[in-house]
Amino acid sequence: MDADFDIEQFEHLAIFDDQNHNIEMHLRARMDQTVTIAKAGLSFRILRGETIWTETSHKYSQSELVEIAQRTGFRWQGQWIDDEWAFAENLWIAR
Repeated sequence: MDADFDIEQFEHLAIFDDQNHNIEMHLRARMDQTVTIAKAGLSFRILRGETIWTETSHKYSQSELVEIAQRTGFRWQGQWIDDEWAFAENLWIAR
């Protein structure tokens, strides 16, 4: 997109929200800067300390995943957990 972000002028910030069981990932500006995204026709100012919200990763228990599947029209079929990183792959079948 021909953007001119100076990635060295951002720091990674992870915020854990215990109540909602998620982690938000942000990039926080280390200094005031103006960024242009040429192909989008955008130019904007980012102030020191402002963040760009880049990701939200939700954390669920197995029982929560089963309930979410049932509530949204799926049948929970199985789960595979990575022992090293504690990530899970879940198989839901549409009903």
